[in-house]
Amino acid sequence: MTTREDLKTKYDFSPLQSKVSLREMISDAKDRIANGSAFPSMSVVTGVKSALALCAVTFPVMFVMATKGIGGNFSVTMLLLPSIFLMFALSTTYHWIIDTRQRVRLNAFAIKNNFAYLGSTSTDYNGLIFQYGGASTPKTMLTAIQSTSGMVYEFGNYYRAATGIYTRSTRDHYYGFVRFKLPGRLPHMVLDAKANNTFKYISNLPGWFGGDQKLSLEGDFDKYFMLYAPAIYKTDALALFTPDIMRLLISDAYTFDAEVVDDYLYLYTDDSFDLSKPETLLSLIELADALSKALPPSEYYTDEPVSDRAANTVASADSRYPRSFGK
Repeated sequence: MTTREDLKTKYDFSPLQSKVSLREMISDAKDRIANGSAFPSMSVVTGVKSALALCAVTFPVMFVMATKGIGGNFSVTMLLLPSIFLMFALSTTYHWIIDTRQRVRLNAFAIKNNFAYLGSTSTDYNGLIFQYGGASTPKTMLTAIQSTSGMVYEFGNYYRAATGIYTRSTRDHYYGFVRFKLPGRLPHMVLDAKANNTFKYISNLPGWFGGDQKLSLEGDFDKYFMLYAPAIYKTDALALFTPDIMRLLISDAYTFDAEVVDDYLYLYTDDSFDLSKPETLLSLIELADALSKALPPSEYYTDEPVSDRAANTVASADSRYPRSFGK
């Protein structure tokens, strides 16, 4: 069994604390523009919105002061306006520097440790959080690193900008996620963690799940998670969520929601990871390493309606939950 100390020895986390030159940041910006991923990332968007909020509050106050002659004559008061725009520029630049440094360091960490760095403004991932938005096309940003050997897994952050079309799309969403590539397709299953729900039973996931498809697993697992799957696949759910997997999820991932879609397993958290910290990456690698070793093989999976193992598929009827985007 791989211990945390083994992982500390195996991986070199020093790139996460290395100095980043201005040349490297400019090169990163050029690369992002060249590959079409120049949409402002999470921290930059946060900086811009903070600066805009400051402008929205201070400008009306200054205008009233100027017109009423409070604090000096009109021209003197209005001279303060450039300071607002200066704060706007400084806030945006500050967050751009932070974000770019993190991205350059994360890429360096990936190269040093035989991972692949992923950064994109679009994704075809089939998990719930990536499909949210219906017919609209919200601006998104994905930042992650991916393993290149053994069971393929990746972890990172996903940002989706508000669209204002659906009820839950009127605000920005920030997610941390872990994604595993399974050796075979499985039925659609959703594991809803009670620890991150409202009052334990109101899910924070962007979807709707019928109570008639709520399944119960062994031991204390139901105290921490609610499992939803098509009723005909309860046996397969029990085969996937073995006692070892359940113990691991309870001890190390009880705040994560999980989802199985086709040949992928996702873990979600309703907040982004701080990928600039070695401890965060170490914990994510430790979790991914433990889960990848504990997951039962699914390359021979098949369901009764399909019956052909070589097909590597599941029946379409009742195999996928509908997305509900008005929640």
